[in-house]
This record gives sequence, structure tokens and C-alpha cells, in this order.
Amino acid sequence: MASILRVFLHVWSILAQFIFGAVGTEFKDCGSSAAVISTFEVSGCPKGPCLFKRNTNVTLTVQLTPNADIKSATTSIYGYIGSIKTPFILHKDACVKSIKCPIEKGVLTTFTDTIYVESAYPKMRLVADLEVKTDDGKLLICTEFPAEITD
Repeated sequence: MASILRVFLHVWSILAQFIFGAVGTEFKDCGSSAAVISTFEVSGCPKGPCLFKRNTNVTLTVQLTPNADIKSATTSIYGYIGSIKTPFILHKDACVKSIKCPIEKGVLTTFTDTIYVESAYPKMRLVADLEVKTDDGKLLICTEFPAEITD
């Protein structure tokens, strides 16, 4: 039954984007197994690469529908520099500011996180990876998108 619901929600999100127009930032779902992602948005970035200006904030917003009840979640943000997965933010409690926990199965939920782009980050192009894991280690959110750290 859960797989039927997941397929229905996935098809609905695709149809809604087609009918109402795509909203958000282009991204690749890299394995969100605990939810269906409806939209993903990086502030000021409808199309990649998303510019991450040093000494500024970037806001990531994801609308998702979980396929199970979620008690807690942890956020990590990585950058793929070449083939090396480099951590930027690790194991931050997502329930503190990013999402209201507990999260109810089947209810459209919004995740919002603001990250500060440190001046120490080198200017470069990379693939950014937002991962939010549930308390049992499943990927609630896994998105990859092209980014560039700039001045």
C-alpha cells in the first residue's frame, strides 16, 4: 500500500509541475527513500549553477510528503569537488529550525534551512548535496544541484 501511495504522490507532483509550471530550482533526487519531493528551491536560483556568494546566506526550501511518520531528522550538506564528497555542514538537528517534528506520514511538509557561505570557502564550481536523514537512517531528502562559490 505504501508503494502505491508513493507512486501516486510522485505522479501527482510531476503532473502538477506540468500543469501549473515548474516551480523551484532544477535538481537531481539522489535517493530520497522516506519521502516524495514536490519542489526544491535555492533562494535566487531558478536554474543552475546556483551562485553561493561568500559572506551571504543561502536558503534551501523543500516541499515533501513523507511515506512514514518521522520522529526526528538530521541535516548534512556536502559539496562534490570532483569525485570527493566534502562536508560543509554535518549532522545538524533538522527539527530545531528547519522542519517541525514529529512529521506525519502523508502530510505535505516544508523543510527550510539557511546556510551561511563562509568567506574561507574557496571560489569554485561544485555539485551541492543536501541530505536529511530520519532517526532510523533513511533519506528523507537527498538533492544534488550545481553550484558555484563566488565573491
